[in-house]
Amino acid sequence: MKHAIILAIVAVCGLTGCNTAKPKPLMTTQGAPSPNDLVATMSYPTCRTPPDRPGDYRYSGGPGDRPETAIAIEGSLNEPTGVSAEFAYVARHLPGWQICSQALLIPGRRVYDRLDLANGVGDRRAIYFDITPWFGKL
Repeated sequence: MKHAIILAIVAVCGLTGCNTAKPKPLMTTQGAPSPNDLVATMSYPTCRTPPDRPGDYRYSGGPGDRPETAIAIEGSLNEPTGVSAEFAYVARHLPGWQICSQALLIPGRRVYDRLDLANGVGDRRAIYFDITPWFGKL
């Protein structure tokens, strides 16, 4: 499981440009789920505008303001396309918001990605995606 988590983080880095000359994100992994079920986090030195990845993504679920109302991405996905769909969601549905960090949460049988966002006036919020169907699929 720990290897799958690290592979997931590496896949995200490859998609988001972590391997460019930009400052690298700070990654933290936990050996076992912490009390709040946080398994891994990735914080960026500065918040960044997500690229609108091409694709005809379909979303369902709730507004994503907490794990219980997480946004689900429809279709047959793997980690690279799933992460692209997450970034496209922010770019298309939350213009003006930037991603400041990501966290992987496993509170039982479901797996969630939490994106911590900020906008230009200093507001902050988090959105949750249910990534259970495609987590660990490369």
